[in-house]
Amino acid sequence: MKRICFYTSDYGYGHAARDIAVINGILSRGKAEIFVRTDTAFDMMRRSLPGAKVLRLRNDIGVSYQGNSARADVEKTEAALLAWMDSWDDYLKKEEVFCREHEIDLILSDIVPQPFLVAKDLELPSMGISNFTWHYIWVNMRMRYGLTDDDVLIYLGLGRSLDPDFLLGLKEVELPDAKSLDVKFLVSSSLDLPLKNMLKIPPQETESQNYIAMCDLVVSKTGYSTASEAIRARVPMLLFTRNGYEEDKLVASGVGSLGVGREISEEEFLSWGWIEYLDDPEDLRAGFASLPQRFSGDGLSEALDAIEAVLA
Repeated sequence: MKRICFYTSDYGYGHAARDIAVINGILSRGKAEIFVRTDTAFDMMRRSLPGAKVLRLRNDIGVSYQGNSARADVEKTEAALLAWMDSWDDYLKKEEVFCREHEIDLILSDIVPQPFLVAKDLELPSMGISNFTWHYIWVNMRMRYGLTDDDVLIYLGLGRSLDPDFLLGLKEVELPDAKSLDVKFLVSSSLDLPLKNMLKIPPQETESQNYIAMCDLVVSKTGYSTASEAIRARVPMLLFTRNGYEEDKLVASGVGSLGVGREISEEEFLSWGWIEYLDDPEDLRAGFASLPQRFSGDGLSEALDAIEAVLA
C-alpha cells in the first residue's frame, strides 16, 4: 500500500476542514496509508481522522493584527515571516528524515511551501491541495434545534485567525421590525457575544459545514472555505474584507459577481449595518439558479482522481 504524507497549514482551520474531506476520501478508497503533519488543527484532525496517523508539527505562521482590529500589521507579520523562514533548514532536514523512515511515496501540502522542497530533495512526487467546494450533503439539522421555517438563522463567522478582541467593537444589535422576523444567530463554540437567541456549534463538532448549511444567511469575514461551503449549501453571504488581504478582495468580488452575496465593510459588520439586507433576503439568492458548472460540481472527486493518477 502506498504511503502519503499530508502537510496542513497552521493558519486558521479552513485548510484542515477541507483536508479532512480529502483524507477521508483517500482512506475510503483503501489504496493509501496517510500521515498528517500539522499543529494548530492537530486536535481537530486527530478526532476527525481515526484512520490516519496525525502527528504534531508546526508548518507555518499566522498574521499579526493591528490592535483590536481585523487589519493586518504588515511589519510584524513580515518580521515573523522572516524569522520563520530562517528555521527552514532545520525543518527540511527533520522532514527528510521523517519521510525516509516512514517510506513516503507522495507528499501532499495544503498549502505549506517547504514540503515541496522536501519532495524535491527526496525525488518524490508532490501535489498542492488548495480551495474547492464541500462534497457533504446537508441533513435537516434545523429540526434538532427546534427551528421552524419562519425562523431566520444567521451564521456569524470570524474564524480562529482573528484576535478575539476584534469583537470589542461590536455594537448592540437592533433588528428590523418590518417583517417581525424571528432571528437567531449561530456562532462557533469559542465565541461569547451579547446576543439573544444565540446557538453555538458544539465544541467537539468536526463537521461544521453542516451547521452552515442549515442557515439562511452567512455573515462572516471573507474566507474561501466558508464561501465554498455556503455556495455548496446554497446559503447567501455577506462578507467583510480585511485591509491588506488581497485574497479577501478576490473571494468577495467573486461571490458578488456570482450573485450569491455581497461585500460589506468591517465597520458595517461591527455596527450591524448589514441587517437591512434581511428585508429582502431573496435578492441575495438570485445567482444560485445560474451558477457556472465549476461551482456546482464536486471538487473532492476531482482532487482524489488527480492524487490517484500521481500514485498510479
